[in-house]
Amino acid sequence: ADGAQVMLVARNAEALQRVSTEIVGAGGQAMCCAVDLAERDAAGLVVAAAQGAMSGIDMLINCASLTHNADFFDLTDEEWEDAFAVKVFAAIRLCRLAWPALKAGRSAIAAPKLA
Repeated sequence: ADGAQVMLVARNAEALQRVSTEIVGAGGQAMCCAVDLAERDAAGLVVAAAQGAMSGIDMLINCASLTHNADFFDLTDEEWEDAFAVKVFAAIRLCRLAWPALKAGRSAIAAPKLA
């Protein structure tokens, strides 16, 4: 609504397209990048896609999540590692890779407030 170009990122390409269509239908601009942020090279793909599709990167909002609905004591090490790969390491990689563009534009990195 404010004229921003948005790069949507998630694993589910169909869900991304639905949200993109909604944004575009409301007069906005949205592009999609379907990647699994748990993968080490995903952050690089996201930043490259954003830089290629838009005039720059003005803001990075890290809100990716991976939740295993299980009892704390029943979660395996692998499930904890999967969650950290998305919630922590992907955010770190995205910040590192987007930082030069953000710094050049005097822009921001944000994380959503949790209720």
